Amino acid sequence: MPKLLDMQFAMTRRNKQTAIGLGNTAPRCRKCYVHPETLDAYLDGTLATGLKQDIGAALTDELSHLAPEEVAVLAFLQHRLATTAACE
Repeated sequence: MPKLLDMQFAMTRRNKQTAIGLGNTAPRCRKCYVHPETLDAYLDGTLATGLKQDIGAALTDELSHLAPEEVAVLAFLQHRLATTAACE
């Protein structure tokens, strides 16, 4: 498992990249767009597991009410989370 300092550095870097893409500052991005629980879950290692469970539940529900693009995103995330979980 990555070290806490490495994970914090990665979060800071991603936040800066996101802020640039949104045309904002990093502090504004962190305050307005990122829920604190997301960061906590990433740092304690439960983010991937939680997302995997949520996406799994969403995929078992009826998908007819979703747009094809939404189904594609869910499938992508499920695959990505399965790959991430296998590496942990």
